[in-house]
Amino acid sequence: MVADEVNKLADRTTSLANDIKKIISERLVNIGAMTSFLKETEKAFGNIRGGINEMGAAIDDVYSFTEELSEKNAGIRQRVEKLAAISNDIYNSSTEQKSTNEELTKAIYSMSESSQHTSQNADLVHQAAEGINVKSAKLHSLIEQFRLEE
Repeated sequence: MVADEVNKLADRTTSLANDIKKIISERLVNIGAMTSFLKETEKAFGNIRGGINEMGAAIDDVYSFTEELSEKNAGIRQRVEKLAAISNDIYNSSTEQKSTNEELTKAIYSMSESSQHTSQNADLVHQAAEGINVKSAKLHSLIEQFRLEE
């Protein structure tokens, strides 16, 4: 009987050992799958880290580019302001020239009118002088009639 009990105990021990072996094998398979999953997760996180680094570099490039554009825009703004000042000076000069031209035109017109009046007056003076010459000649001839001869 003792041997029978020992055999039963040995069978149970073998059965339990096989069950434990089976559980350990299943756990090893699960651990292998988990290890594989962790390796894939690590690889994915590495890819994500690489993408983040690339994105950071791209953001740095965009930032540098926008700073460069900002500097160029400031230069353009200064040039536009200078151009506006020059344009304003040209406008003011043109306005002044227009005013001066109008004054000169008025002065020339006034001189032209004065010249016409002078010309007309000169004609009148000439006609008057001819009339005086004619009358002077008549007066001279009349006076000659009254002159006594000596």
